[in-house]
Amino acid sequence: MNRYPLWKYAILVVAFLIGVLYTLPNFFGEDPAVQVSAARSSVRVDATTQARIQQALAQAGIKPLSLAQEGASIKCAWKAPTRS
Repeated sequence: MNRYPLWKYAILVVAFLIGVLYTLPNFFGEDPAVQVSAARSSVRVDATTQARIQQALAQAGIKPLSLAQEGASIKCAWKAPTRS
């Protein structure tokens, strides 16, 4: 029979749900990424900078998963190398 009050079961359920929430990021892999932004406000990050980043990645043999300008910065992510 049920010997514990309902609030104790509710605390257990809430603790379990919080634990599941904290472990969710472990189920998704990480991809390396870099964010390029200007060190000074007088320097602009524009399409020319994005083209230079794309050229540098191509020279290194890295195919970006995403390369996008967001505001005053450029965010670039690529596939993580496989470990053998």
